[in-house]
Parts: sequence; C-alpha cells; structure tokens
Amino acid sequence: GQFDVAVLDANLRGRSVHPLASAIQRHGKPFVFLSGYSKIPELSTRFPNVPTFEKPTSLETLQGTLVGLLRNGMPA
Repeated sequence: GQFDVAVLDANLRGRSVHPLASAIQRHGKPFVFLSGYSKIPELSTRFPNVPTFEKPTSLETLQGTLVGLLRNGMPA
C-alpha cells in the first residue's frame, strides 16, 4: 500500500523492526520510531537521523514531528 509517513514500534513481541525500517528508508519514505524503551542503541547506530520517541509521547509532539517530516522529508 501507499503511505506518506510511518510510525514504527521499535520492538513488537521480540521482533526487530530493522528490516521494515531499512525497506522504508530505501524507498525514501519518512518515518519515526516509537518505543517503550528509553534507549535502544541499535536504533541510533543504524538509523541516526530518524526521530525516536519514548512511550508515552504527547500527540502534539508526535504530530509536530510527522508534519515536519511530510513537509521537509527525513533529516540528512
């Protein structure tokens, strides 16, 4: 399917989101990570320019970032 921006949970039931994030990145689509963990070193190493939010995150904060990504694309 088509989408403009994605919000990815960093870890779902022990499964890594890295393969999906890599595929989205290859297609040039913007995305953010949302995680219940405070720090996930692999995310900042493999995807250093992708915004990462810790759950719970305010809707206003997440929405502002998503709007920015839609307007400007992913940071370099």
